[in-house]
Amino acid sequence: MGGIAFFKREHHCFISYASEDSPLAKTVAEWLTDAGLRVWFDQKRMNAGDAVIDTLAREVSNSRSCLVILSKQALTKDYVKFEVDLACQQRVTEPRFALVALRTEPDLDPTARFPALTSVSWGNIRDKKIDLALARQLLLSLTPAVPKTPEARHVFVSCGWGEADQPVVRRVCAPLAARGVRLVGDAVDQGNFGEGGKTRVQRIMSGCTGHLLILPRRQPLGKSPEEAYKYFLSEWELGQRLGLSRRTFCVTRSILPSALQAEAIEVGTAEDVSGYEPALVELHDETAVAAPYVFLGSDFKRSLQRNQCAREIVEHVLGEECWMGNDYPAEQLREAIVEKVVGANVVFSDLSSARDERTNRLMPNVNTCVEAGIAMGARRPVFVMSLDPTAFDPDVSDKTTQVPFMFRNSQIQWYGSDEEYLAKVHRLARMMRRRILNQELAPEVV
Repeated sequence: MGGIAFFKREHHCFISYASEDSPLAKTVAEWLTDAGLRVWFDQKRMNAGDAVIDTLAREVSNSRSCLVILSKQALTKDYVKFEVDLACQQRVTEPRFALVALRTEPDLDPTARFPALTSVSWGNIRDKKIDLALARQLLLSLTPAVPKTPEARHVFVSCGWGEADQPVVRRVCAPLAARGVRLVGDAVDQGNFGEGGKTRVQRIMSGCTGHLLILPRRQPLGKSPEEAYKYFLSEWELGQRLGLSRRTFCVTRSILPSALQAEAIEVGTAEDVSGYEPALVELHDETAVAAPYVFLGSDFKRSLQRNQCAREIVEHVLGEECWMGNDYPAEQLREAIVEKVVGANVVFSDLSSARDERTNRLMPNVNTCVEAGIAMGARRPVFVMSLDPTAFDPDVSDKTTQVPFMFRNSQIQWYGSDEEYLAKVHRLARMMRRRILNQELAPEVV
């Protein structure tokens, strides 16, 4: 399926800047890294020469976006202009490449030096700090938007991603795609499966109601069927645990692990659709219609602007509607929140976003703690977050003692400011990204 090359580029963002702005570039790079983006920037500003030019050209072409820090000093640097020109070339050859210009002074006009920047996204960084508005703008500009998830049948697809595997995958997926089924996979640029990957895939699968396995031919020398198909077996087990309706197809049945052989339908090259379409129609009919969504639990009385930014970022990154407690009228609030939390694809829970001025300790938000507890009880994926008490009291030795006992063994994501909170939300949301295979299928089969 197409579109893989761009999303296999190593860097999410290339930062172009003048050497005088090195401390600012480092601040921006560290914040973007905290937001889950892989960043490349020349930390020491290499000396001029052919090798440097080749390196810069290679790294820009190995990036998915470019952030230019524009200052009076940057306007005088030939290497900044060279990097901007490279980024502009990328925009021509690759429409998904994003170019963002960040001014250190709001009245700075760089268009005479960089005329191509007149048509790009602009931002201003005041006092050399990333504020909430800029944090929102950077994350929405540098991260591709995922199309909004419709109400549909969502089926997770486990298949081989090699070029040789694709003809069979396309043919088997075609009958479901033609019936409007949303075909979902793990994001192209996520890491290896492993234990962390297994948790990530489980979160993605939890937003689906069906599971389609298309098993390629795998017979590596010296490996048992269980070893050759271990990732497929892991996803098969996850689907069982989640109670997903399932159908399994394969190229060659005899080489599969026994657990998969028991249910797999052999399709060979899948050119004869009559041999497998009836099973796909059954999967379609067994799969419930749903629209996966996210629940954002937070103190909406204290952090209105921050929460609205977080909602935008979640919907932008995941393509799923994001609900909050203040979306409901007061008379329906309790019942509606419980229902939404229990059915959420994932829950973000900010346990505490404020300190008690009297005790100088965290002041847990009872409502978000209850929501997180409900989600855990319903076995929904939960991301637990909290204000870092060391942000206002550097002498704190054990942060977890300031959150309710039941969350002390959780992997709490600590933040020290609203801008850090947005970075954490963005990073966590990226871990849930889904690959929508319908967009990659050939037009004649969609």
